[in-house]
Amino acid sequence: MANDAHSLASLRSIAVFSKFFYHSEARERFLGKVGSDYSVRFVNLRQHPVVNGSDEEKEIRGCEIAIVDPVGPLLFVPLLGDKVRWIHSSIAGVNWLMENEQFQEYIRGRGKDAPVLTRTSFTKSMVTYCIGHICALVMAKPIESKTAGILGVGDVGSGIAAACKHFGMRTIGYSSSTMEKENFDQIYPGNLDAVLTQSDYVINTLPSSRETTHLLSNKRFKCASKSPVFINIGRGSVIDDSSVVEALDNDWISKAILDVCETEPLPGDSPLWDHPKITVTPHVSGAYLPQDNHREVIEAFAGNLDLIRKGELPKMMVNYNKGY
Repeated sequence: MANDAHSLASLRSIAVFSKFFYHSEARERFLGKVGSDYSVRFVNLRQHPVVNGSDEEKEIRGCEIAIVDPVGPLLFVPLLGDKVRWIHSSIAGVNWLMENEQFQEYIRGRGKDAPVLTRTSFTKSMVTYCIGHICALVMAKPIESKTAGILGVGDVGSGIAAACKHFGMRTIGYSSSTMEKENFDQIYPGNLDAVLTQSDYVINTLPSSRETTHLLSNKRFKCASKSPVFINIGRGSVIDDSSVVEALDNDWISKAILDVCETEPLPGDSPLWDHPKITVTPHVSGAYLPQDNHREVIEAFAGNLDLIRKGELPKMMVNYNKGY
């Protein structure tokens, strides 16, 4: 990508396609955060489709920054023009974008001028989800001696590690390459079994990618000698349903708390629903409620805007090659 912090600092026009901004309160808060130096256009394609060839279409396609929802029908993609230099995702997961052929064609067509892609992380709510479930399981029992094995040491994984350390837990992490990071006692790059064998709680925060798909399938939990609790807030593709059931039935894991599943919505005949050791929640750890969580989206975008103004690169940048 040819876009650097200096070139991004010159951008002034923003197209907001996200449903997080359908409410007037969110729009007013956003405008107050970005300031009067920016031209902002809020676009609701579900209620007001843009007519091809219209002046409105030309104006939207002329915007330099786009804030988008990378889930469901990606209606905004045809309106991304060649002037877009920065795309910000309203949520953490961008796999829908990475798997969308129309978006990929747009990125390939831009070549070295492909826009910077950043994302929002709902770290606080996801940390609360994990710690809440751990506390509910142990009730009043101490957890100081327990080990949390966290798969993925990015923003969310690091936040969970910090919370676990607050409770006196030992924290270990799995990563593809990171060797050390604050709040982790030990990180095992590329060594998943080392994490599984030591953990009382295995918490998955990994994104969806070729490398992570079914990473925990195929009897992978068999080495988990402590029969840990498995909490999945990352992506459901990390393990298939039958492998979850097999791990539980063989006591390789003692309980599964699944906020994400390989198929969503989870089919009514899925064995996960009725298994006594499984808790299923409807993909809510990230608190994806536009009317309540627009603040996180605004703070993430405005925080990056401040960094760019200072001549620094934004945080939470997505690597197009890796897909996250």
